Amino acid sequence: MEMRPGYKQSDVGIIPDDWEVKLLGDVATIKDGTHQTPKYVASGVPFFSVEHVTSGDFKNTKFISEKEHRFLTRTCKIEKGDILMTRIGSIGDCKLIDWDVDASFYVSLALLKIQSRYSAAYIAQYSKSASFQNEVQLHSLQSAIPKKINLGPISSVKIAVPPVAEQRAIATALSDVDALLAKLGQLIAKKRDLKQAAMQQLLTGQTRLPGFSGEWELKRVDEFGEVVTGGTPHTDVKKFWGEGYPPNGRVRVAAPLVVNDEAVRLAVIDKLGWIRRQKAKFADQPRQSQREMVNGESHYFLGQRYRLRVHEYDAPARVAVRGVASLDLFVRPGTSSEQREAVLLRWHREQLKALIPHLLEQWQPILGVLVADWGIKKMKTRWGSCNPAARRIWLNLELAKKPVQCLEYIVVHELVHLLERNHNDRFTALLDKHLPQWPQYREMLSRSTLGHEKLGY
Repeated sequence: MEMRPGYKQSDVGIIPDDWEVKLLGDVATIKDGTHQTPKYVASGVPFFSVEHVTSGDFKNTKFISEKEHRFLTRTCKIEKGDILMTRIGSIGDCKLIDWDVDASFYVSLALLKIQSRYSAAYIAQYSKSASFQNEVQLHSLQSAIPKKINLGPISSVKIAVPPVAEQRAIATALSDVDALLAKLGQLIAKKRDLKQAAMQQLLTGQTRLPGFSGEWELKRVDEFGEVVTGGTPHTDVKKFWGEGYPPNGRVRVAAPLVVNDEAVRLAVIDKLGWIRRQKAKFADQPRQSQREMVNGESHYFLGQRYRLRVHEYDAPARVAVRGVASLDLFVRPGTSSEQREAVLLRWHREQLKALIPHLLEQWQPILGVLVADWGIKKMKTRWGSCNPAARRIWLNLELAKKPVQCLEYIVVHELVHLLERNHNDRFTALLDKHLPQWPQYREMLSRSTLGHEKLGY
């Protein structure tokens, strides 16, 4: 591809010739907050943590005493013009402190004190770019639960830096757009409230439109026509839920009996483009052949590929990760491949059971929900499920093989179902607010290597 005149290729992509690529540590002094949970008080000095940066709400905080605040800020304190960046849990979210502030912050945040020859407002805007987020993910601890990026790797994050005058101009332009969007959001919210009030008046007859009068009637729904109710087959009906079908790319349609064939045909035609895209994506997805549980075979754990090393010895079976490339499977002599696989699956289950409580501990207070129960099981069509009434979630055992970001995404996805049962606009908005990287994690999950499944036929 021919480069446009006046542009050059860089470590962060194509940029203008007069721009530079800098390490974040070269443009800012980077510190983290206290590593100890402070003693909270009813009122006092605000104490910031991850949820305040991700939500943008710095009014509803916990408080610490003035004495403890002075101790925590004796070497470094938040000042107007600084940037707070999330580094544990949800990583890479940044907030420019553009107001006078007196507050302390937790270790889950990094404080970026931007040098005077750079624009903090520009750095804050740049942090929202895909290039910055990719750099943060690249430098994060891939196996950490919850996700984490240390101060050293934060300093190594590369950013594109234009001349300072252009930095300020870009920051001003984007800030103006942010302000406009905020005003539009307020206007939309106001109009929505007005509509709700109008609906209340018009749909109850309290207000009548010009030209209309007389009494309203009370009718039953079935007086307007035939009422036909649908139903969802029991989960034992495997072929409705797709669990009885092998993953061979064929398309099957489940439709209520009251829908005629022509309506089904038209519905499929309407979705034909989407179906073809999904089939192509599915065909391109890498997949493993049936595992024989022998030396040298590839197996996955937390998104990392390992070579299996089988050791026969006369002791209880166990699994151990050796280095960054080997997975040691210790079994008794004469153990069959099915028994070896059962040992590995049991180990996968144990690892998930150790990881999930940390994620629940992190995300339940952020979302304001609490699960009554959770479990792990093999599922052929879903990565997870949620029963909002019982406040119970299930997670697919296969998630032990996927990157930790995928596991976190599924946990958050199912927890959000405790707030919103359906996959509607509100559900998506909640995910966007609390886990803005979820589309990337979903794509990562959809592109990960498929395992071999021994299905019914």
